[in-house]
Amino acid sequence: MLAGLTEEEKVHYHLTGYTVDNLRYLQCDGIHTDLAAERERFVHFKNCMDALRIPVADVIRVVASVALLGNVYFEEKPDGSADVAAPEVLKVVSTLLGISTSLLSNGFTKKIRTFRGQTTKTSCTATEAVTARDSLAKALYIRTVIAMLKRANSLLRKLPYASPNSRSSSKFGSPSPSTDGSISAPAATKSPPFLGKVGSGASPLAFKTTPSPMPLLRQDTVALPRSTPVVGILDLFGFEHCQENGLGQLCANFCSEMIRNQYKAVVFDNGYDYLKFENVENPFDIPIDSNKPLLDLLVDDDGIFDALDRESLFVNGTTESLMTKLKENLKSISNFVCSNGDHHHPLFGIKHYEKHVIYEPADFIEDNRDVIYDDLLGIFHKQNCSFKFVTHLFQQDLKSLPQQGMAPKGHQRRILPPSLLSSKDEPRKTLSQDFQSQLNVLVRMMSSSNIFFVRCIRS
Repeated sequence: MLAGLTEEEKVHYHLTGYTVDNLRYLQCDGIHTDLAAERERFVHFKNCMDALRIPVADVIRVVASVALLGNVYFEEKPDGSADVAAPEVLKVVSTLLGISTSLLSNGFTKKIRTFRGQTTKTSCTATEAVTARDSLAKALYIRTVIAMLKRANSLLRKLPYASPNSRSSSKFGSPSPSTDGSISAPAATKSPPFLGKVGSGASPLAFKTTPSPMPLLRQDTVALPRSTPVVGILDLFGFEHCQENGLGQLCANFCSEMIRNQYKAVVFDNGYDYLKFENVENPFDIPIDSNKPLLDLLVDDDGIFDALDRESLFVNGTTESLMTKLKENLKSISNFVCSNGDHHHPLFGIKHYEKHVIYEPADFIEDNRDVIYDDLLGIFHKQNCSFKFVTHLFQQDLKSLPQQGMAPKGHQRRILPPSLLSSKDEPRKTLSQDFQSQLNVLVRMMSSSNIFFVRCIRS
């Protein structure tokens, strides 16, 4: 966006003089940006928005406000309350979002909480104000992306699809839709083991938060006719090892570990099963280490995600308490390493298949809670906000406010909207539970399809 906007447009969106180097949310060491390629990508992005009939100016306006939110800083006054240290940036953000500066300032520096039926309004500390700021930035960005996805899916429903060819596309048949709309492996009288459930030779991991059975291609997501064959392309997260590794990197690397487990099952375990099925002596003896112990480290009872969820759901949960539980529960696990961090900067390490990664859990609990309070969301009600696009983004969250007499009570809302999940999903309370649930659906989809892996070599 910064590379593609003209100077006149940058003035309009209050981005003059800003680059990836002085916008806090965009700062990342060691990343080289090809400005020409970024300009071309931005042109493609605007063309896509036009095709989806989404006003690109509104999207840019929201993204610009999110980028600038990271430059809103707070300082602590002598009484311990927070005060805005960058009022000029706050004024620009409030202008972009169509709300008053005082309303946005109070949303960050004041908090409303209800305890035992009594509602109180108090001042936030500087740390709490930063948390509120980051929560709003995440909520705005996520809901903007979801709005684009929903529009794309709504247009997909209107596209005509040709009737599928009834002839089999391969020797063993093509995947066929089941009665619930999911894609399942073809039935055959004598099919080799590798055409059954992928991973049958590797015991696919079953998460403790496994959702109830649901269509793998949900009607609210893809909306294809049930008789339509589907070819899916999965672009993986990739392994992440940054200068500072938080919960986002842990989730991405967890996904990579899961896909590696699937790759091992498809390429090696099921290949060996096929040779055995055909009574062919296995000429290979390639030792491939199983990463199941590492996956157990993450998702088993008393594993990292379980301990994190327990601490996140506890009102007074702390990083110190989380680290104490991890050290006690995982002290005998070879893949888990307690690093030499101090009391104010705790660390732990995980020996992934790719490399040993040191994680900084200081923000794990707050990120995992994934909450934003309704007193902050309430400032975007149509009576306060002149930017209708933003009001639309929060319309589901704002529906409960009229029932409360337009007075927020400090109730928690999820940053990741529950509407992102299927109505058949069980409600999730934390970000890690959401991630495990959706990854579990992905793995089940892969396990019921014919998979072909493309190995990418980076130059």
